[in-house]
Amino acid sequence: MIYFSSELKQYTSDVMFALLLTYLAMQCLKHETSARNLILLGGVGTLAILMSHPSTFILAGIGLILAVEKILKKEYSLISWILGIGMAWGLMS
Repeated sequence: MIYFSSELKQYTSDVMFALLLTYLAMQCLKHETSARNLILLGGVGTLAILMSHPSTFILAGIGLILAVEKILKKEYSLISWILGIGMAWGLMS
């Protein structure tokens, strides 16, 4: 990844957003997920859609994984946050 992102300059932002979104998603998968983490992921995800077209596919996977994980853990209060963020991402793309 590092070689291609430095060799092909237009893909540098794609790699940066992919890594940043993955990191933020991992923070949201922790046991004590807060609404703050989800809002941060939502904001960065919205910015990522505007700056990097492949981030749309990454965010679709992240949203699906977060929703399934919260349903399995029965953390229903965070499901509304995830659905709201997902709708915002969908409107941006």
